[in-house]
Amino acid sequence: MIKILAQIKELVERIDNEEKSIGPTVTDLKQFEKTFNNVKKLIDLQSQLKKVEAAPMSEQQVVDSFTKWLSDNGCKEAFDKVKIVRGLTEGSGLVALGDIGEGDEFIAVPSKLFMTQETAIKSIGEKVIREPLFRYIPSLLLTVHLIQEQLIMPKSFWAPYIRMLPRTYRTILQFTMDDFRALLGSAVLEEAISTYRNTLRQYCFLYDFFNKTPDNPNDSTKIKLTLAAGGDQSVYHDKLHVLEERGMGASMNITLEKKPSQSLPDPLIPFFRVVALTKDELATVAPKYDDSTQHNHTPQDAAYFRPYLNEKAYEILNENNEAAAYKLAIDYLRKKLNTYSHSINDDEEALAKNPSDWNKYLIYLRLSEKKIIQQYINTLTDIVNTGVMQADLPKNISTPPPPQPAHGHSHGGKPCHGHGGNDAHGHGGSGNESSSHGHSHGAAPQQQQQHGHSHGGQPCHGHGGNDAHGHSHGAAPSAVPSQPQQQQHGHSHGGQPCHGHGGNDAHGHSHGGN
Repeated sequence: MIKILAQIKELVERIDNEEKSIGPTVTDLKQFEKTFNNVKKLIDLQSQLKKVEAAPMSEQQVVDSFTKWLSDNGCKEAFDKVKIVRGLTEGSGLVALGDIGEGDEFIAVPSKLFMTQETAIKSIGEKVIREPLFRYIPSLLLTVHLIQEQLIMPKSFWAPYIRMLPRTYRTILQFTMDDFRALLGSAVLEEAISTYRNTLRQYCFLYDFFNKTPDNPNDSTKIKLTLAAGGDQSVYHDKLHVLEERGMGASMNITLEKKPSQSLPDPLIPFFRVVALTKDELATVAPKYDDSTQHNHTPQDAAYFRPYLNEKAYEILNENNEAAAYKLAIDYLRKKLNTYSHSINDDEEALAKNPSDWNKYLIYLRLSEKKIIQQYINTLTDIVNTGVMQADLPKNISTPPPPQPAHGHSHGGKPCHGHGGNDAHGHGGSGNESSSHGHSHGAAPQQQQQHGHSHGGQPCHGHGGNDAHGHSHGAAPSAVPSQPQQQQHGHSHGGQPCHGHGGNDAHGHSHGGN
């Protein structure tokens, strides 16, 4: 087969070069005969690659299959008025069983049954959109679409329709040289030769277009690691704290390189060490938080989140946890493999059948991804068999960039608390004063300074960490209504979260860093 493909490629290149050198117009029949003979050789070579259905259907089976396909897909037909007939002089068609009045509806075909430019682009790929020739000759795109569906028979959605199409045609493309010679002296001869050669040039273009297979990008593939949120929420919350403490997140993408034996991607085992933690282990390793401690979980988009692993991420808790982490990683990758609609063996068998060039690329693309994942499964399994405590995983300690500010507001009539994330900013106000306003600023544990202040008619709270600083400003009601209210001001410093309370128009601040 490989030898035949090489011969076809060489012949197509020769035909293309010769046709370009001849020019657009050929009137000499002897000169055209050379082109004709080249095409005959090409057809003979291609016929050796043709696929034949294992059990060809009878004519009636073809009609029955087509009729069922129409009905199953919502086609409303009235076969009491018409019937499908094969073997007519004109080919296959509908024959009326009685008089059909003008305007009578006897068949309604849903749009999803049509092969269109849209279905062609979806099937072939969007790269055809960028090629001007497909816009100038829309039928060319449909031709490729039909060929591609023919190649995947009988699995094609349109298989019952394709079987109904004529097996042979009588057009200029099926002319013999004797047919062309019979037109000598006729003005039609030049037109017939021109049509034949134009079609040949289109074929050469398509051959070149679909053989320009893009470079394989799959020296690596990405997978998404996600901490499952189901079950005990306190366990999920604690595991999330542990992940964040180690520089990871609840959802993140990692890259699997083509040669896993050299190293495993940094977050893979550290991530599953956390996932594998039991409730008792979590009680030992999870950071301790209470209601008075300010903390925040920054929302993450796995596509943009980048883990920055620290020393803790590489700590081994115990052998049981380490073994469970590797097992979970293997199971996770196996589940990822199962999300593909074809197995590795399916794809290898499909490639052996010499699919169309673009299909060949798509199969190779997904096959490369699956083989990379399988290589990691094999590597992890080997480590488990050897002993997980013997594994020597490289460490890649990294420092995260400065956090981006987050900002949030809340307004209410009750004493308010504002909690923020990295350099977060929150607002809250009381209902007693229309102008009341509350702020709190908080930083994640690694931040040096926290800042909170509050304004409001009801007592409000500002929390700060170590070296916390809190102050409140308030105006107490005056004993004499005509007298302006006196402003109150208070400060507090301390290592624990501090509270600033004020009266009407009260203002409280707290500053601190964890």
